[in-house]
Amino acid sequence: MEQALMNSLPIIAKLTDGFVAVADKNGNRLKVIDSAGNSIHSLENRKLELVEQAIKEKKVLSGPSELARDAKIWAIPIGEYALVVTDDGKKNRQIQIENSLKESLSLISSIIGGEASLYNEIGETLHSVNDDGSVNKNAIGQINKDAYTSMSLNKSDVVNSGIIPGGKSILIPISKGLGLELSVLSPQKKMENTLEGNAKYTFENIIGQSPALKKTINISKKAAKSISSVLLLGESGTGKELFAHSIHNHSNRKHKKFVSVNCGAIPENLIESLLFGYEKGTFTGGNTTGKPGLFIDAHNGTVFLDEIGEMDLSLQTRLLRVLQEKEVTPLGGTTTLKVDVRVIAATTKNLEELIEKGKFREDLYYRLHVLPVHIPSLKERKEDISVLVNHFIKEFNILLNKRLSGCSEDALKVLYKYHWPGNVRQLRNCIEWIANMVDTGLIQSTDLPHYLFEDKTKHSTYKEETLEEAIRRFEKEYIAKVLKEVNDNKQEAAKQLGVSATTLWRKINN
Repeated sequence: MEQALMNSLPIIAKLTDGFVAVADKNGNRLKVIDSAGNSIHSLENRKLELVEQAIKEKKVLSGPSELARDAKIWAIPIGEYALVVTDDGKKNRQIQIENSLKESLSLISSIIGGEASLYNEIGETLHSVNDDGSVNKNAIGQINKDAYTSMSLNKSDVVNSGIIPGGKSILIPISKGLGLELSVLSPQKKMENTLEGNAKYTFENIIGQSPALKKTINISKKAAKSISSVLLLGESGTGKELFAHSIHNHSNRKHKKFVSVNCGAIPENLIESLLFGYEKGTFTGGNTTGKPGLFIDAHNGTVFLDEIGEMDLSLQTRLLRVLQEKEVTPLGGTTTLKVDVRVIAATTKNLEELIEKGKFREDLYYRLHVLPVHIPSLKERKEDISVLVNHFIKEFNILLNKRLSGCSEDALKVLYKYHWPGNVRQLRNCIEWIANMVDTGLIQSTDLPHYLFEDKTKHSTYKEETLEEAIRRFEKEYIAKVLKEVNDNKQEAAKQLGVSATTLWRKINN
C-alpha cells in the first residue's frame, strides 16, 4: 500500500498542480512531491495534525495550507496512511501573477501615460499606480462596476474612465480573480510624459517604517520641493541612488530629464567631456559634429552626481561654475551655454576631511551642502529588517520561481544581531543566496549563510572602522549624550562642547 501510494505521487501532483505527500498514521510526511515531480526533502518528516486526525476519524479533512496564502490542504485517509493534497501550486501562481503585475504597475503606467490598476473578481481595486509611479491610495478599495461586468463575462472591454476626465479605461481579465485596468491619459498629458526622464524610483519604493527612515523621507520630500542642491550622505548600500530618483520624481522637474553619473566609475579623461560636452575636432576619436554634455542634455531636469568625493579638483572647479553661473562651456569651445539643472550629489566619504587634505574644494562643498540628507544605515534602522526580508522573499519568489513563505523567529534573531556592513544591499544579497539554496517553506536559521554566525569580535564596529571613522562615530555619540543631558538645547550643548552653534549643527547633520 505504502509503495503504491509513493509511485502514484508524481501523477497526482501533476494533475492537482500542487504538492502531494504520503503521511503515516502519526501525521508525519514520508515523501513529498511538487507538480514538476521533484522531491521536496525539506518538508519530509514534518508532522501535520490534520492528517493524524483524518486517519483517526477515517474521513477526509481539509484546512489551510502552510505553503501559500489562501491555499488549502486535504488529508485523504487510506488505511494506515493518508494522501495529502494541496492546491498551493495554482494559488502560488495566482499570487505570483498578482505580485508580478503589482511590481510592473509603475512601468506600465509610465509607458501608457496614465494610471494602471489591478482589481479582483468583484471589480474592487487592489492596487493602483499613477503615471508618476506613486500609489493612488484613494482608488484602492473602490468598486468598479464595469470591471465587475468584464470579470463576470471574462471579456476585455473599453469604457469611459472614472479616474481621468475625458479618458478611457481598458479592462483586461487576467485570471478568474484578477484583472488589469489601464486608464489612458489625454494626448496633451501623454505629450508631457514624453519629456519624462529615466528616474524610475519613488518614495513608495523605499521599504521600511522605522522612525529614522521616516525622518529621512520627510526631509527628502521637503528638499524635493526646493530648487537648492541636495547632498546625500550615507554608507555604501543604504540606498542613496533610490533617494536621488525619489527626490527628482517628487519635484516639479519630474517630467524632465534625470541623468545619473558615478564620478568614481568613469575615467578622469572621459568624465569631463561626458559632463560638459565638446566641440567638433576637439580630440581624435570624438564625434565629428561634437556632442552636448549631460548638463545640456538635462536642461530643466536633474543631474545626480554619485560618489562626488571621487571627482578630480579641476572638474570640481568647472562644476562650481555650473552651480554659480548656471552656464556650461563645452571642451574646445568658446561660447557659454545657459543651463538650468538641479544637482543632487552623494558620497560615502567625509568631504570636510577631504577639504582639510586639499582634495575637495570648500566653496563647492558649501554649494552642494545646502540641503544635506543623512540616509540611515541598517544598524540605525534594525526594526526594518523583517519588513525588508519579507519584501526580498516576495521578490525572489517571483524571480527564481520559489515558494518561500517567510522567515522563522530564530532566523530573524540571527539577522537582527548581525552588523550588516553592506547595509540593505547586503541584506538583499543574503536573501537572494538563501532563495537559491532553499525551495519552499519558512527560512530556518540553518538556512542562513555561515558568515552571519562568525565571531562578532572579528567584525566589530571598531575592527571595521578607520581611525577617522572611529573619531567621527565617537563625536556623534558624545554629542548625542550632551544633547540628552541638556534636553536638546543646542545653544547650551554647543557651550558645553566648546564649539559654535554652527559647528554643532554641521556635526549633527553630517
